[in-house]
Amino acid sequence: MNMCSALGDWGHSVELIIPTNKRIRKEEESDVSDVFTFYGLRKNFKIKKVSLLPFPGGLLLYLAMIVGWLKFKRPELVYTRDSHLAGLCCLLGVDVVYESHYFKVQRKLPYSFLQSVLIRSKRCVKVIAITKALADQLVIAGYDQRKIGVFPDAAKAPSAESKKINLSGKFVAGYLGHLYPGKGMEIIFPLAKRLPSVSFHVVGGKQEDIDTWKVKGLPQNLVLHGFVEPGKVSEYLYDFDCCLLPNQKKVKTSGGGIMDIGAVTSPLKMFDYMAHGKPVISSDLPVLKEVLTDEVALFCDPENVDSWIEALQRIKGDGDLRIAMGIAAKKLFEEKYSWKERARRILEFIHKDVSAA
Repeated sequence: MNMCSALGDWGHSVELIIPTNKRIRKEEESDVSDVFTFYGLRKNFKIKKVSLLPFPGGLLLYLAMIVGWLKFKRPELVYTRDSHLAGLCCLLGVDVVYESHYFKVQRKLPYSFLQSVLIRSKRCVKVIAITKALADQLVIAGYDQRKIGVFPDAAKAPSAESKKINLSGKFVAGYLGHLYPGKGMEIIFPLAKRLPSVSFHVVGGKQEDIDTWKVKGLPQNLVLHGFVEPGKVSEYLYDFDCCLLPNQKKVKTSGGGIMDIGAVTSPLKMFDYMAHGKPVISSDLPVLKEVLTDEVALFCDPENVDSWIEALQRIKGDGDLRIAMGIAAKKLFEEKYSWKERARRILEFIHKDVSAA
């Protein structure tokens, strides 16, 4: 949604294709009447719905319907994060730009065949990787290194109308995002128990994950707010005194899936933190340091709670440091990591690639 809106901001006519099968829609979106308001975006692009039927072969039929529509519509650019769709586009003669967020070797037909086509086809004019670590994996897998560009994720500039929600606590350490394994509750939970003078506010997470942590017995200074609409998240972020990014070395995909994306992930929360001018306390992991610098973050051992206690006490006790880090974070976001700037750089990169082909 954000990338579509950013492309629209540059004056392009954009149409987002989504499946209509409710079973694969995010549960928090199931009752949304206006998806643009839900995400806090302007209506500067269209949304086209394509049926995804719940029977064997339904996914392939869905993908084929999209490619058929694309061949009829003949857009100037097809941009997708779906590797299956990208492979089918290549197979059926439609040029495509593929944005990858992780790499997984496909073992079963026909998806292994589509992956092979995508890797080798000239119809795949560009591959966008969200981290350098992921780009390295794609090269090893056989993608043409000359086609690959590294463009980290981004965030939307917060609205000037956003207001603080007045969270409880004199000093608020905040976390935004999911609670499944590897995201960092493994650090936040014991951290809250050992630092009662700090209020920890966690925004996000599915109810089943929230219930799992509540059963463990939450300390009084740890509040789990659950899911908040994207358009309202700024109200919480503005009230955080510092933001936590406690990614573990291994991070599961949404829903606690089997994929480990810890080494290649580009967490959206990281960019949201910077967009709101907040100092960050982060796990000391190479993939996170592709974006974060010592000027905007304090780095901690992802598995050592004592390291996090030391960093949190330092940032809590030094107001000047918090201000300086927040200013640096905001500046870094504005220079590199807004959705609009990301879209501009990707379009420029695609244009150069197409011209050189």
